[in-house]
Amino acid sequence: LALQWGGIEKPWSSADVIATLCVAAVVACLFVAWEWYKGDSALVPLRLFRNRTLIGSSLASCFTRMAFFIAVYELPLYFQAVKGHSPTKSGLDLIPITLSVVITGGFIGFLISKFGRYWHFIILGPIVGAVGFGLVFTLDENSSWGRIIGYQILMGISIGCNLQTPLLAVQADMAKEDIAQATSVVTFSQFLGGIIALAIAGYVAMVAVMVEDV
Repeated sequence: LALQWGGIEKPWSSADVIATLCVAAVVACLFVAWEWYKGDSALVPLRLFRNRTLIGSSLASCFTRMAFFIAVYELPLYFQAVKGHSPTKSGLDLIPITLSVVITGGFIGFLISKFGRYWHFIILGPIVGAVGFGLVFTLDENSSWGRIIGYQILMGISIGCNLQTPLLAVQADMAKEDIAQATSVVTFSQFLGGIIALAIAGYVAMVAVMVEDV
């Protein structure tokens, strides 16, 4: 609620925004304390976070999902506001990034099953993503469709590299009795990244509109 309200519906200094942020922080601390108290019988035993694979996979999943949600949120706004496309047409304009995510994800899964290597792709994804997302910021009303499609493909490749790879990594590295809980942590990280991304993207879009109106 704080991320949704702050700067859009209510100022960041409002009591409601500050209160929800404080409540969220307190609840998070209480949850961690309870999990520590329960030990191995906890919902998510804290000892799992001693595993670097789990930490790295969770971070990769979180940031990958953030990148994906921001892309599919902001690109249609660009197509509608800058290119003058309808909502339906702007959805079709996302086909390059969607197809590249699906194709890359399937191809990466095949390579992992064949060679048993996964860290290479987890590292490759952010590198390609830095290039693709950086190039997207150069788009304007005169950008050619070749550039737009090419940049989307780069973004899709970066997202496809890490869409399912972190899950495979923890399943391969964790002890058998910890696989279910470790997988749930990575999945939660994906959802958390999506929530944060939508809040950020919505706020940035709203601020941009307000600046244009001024």
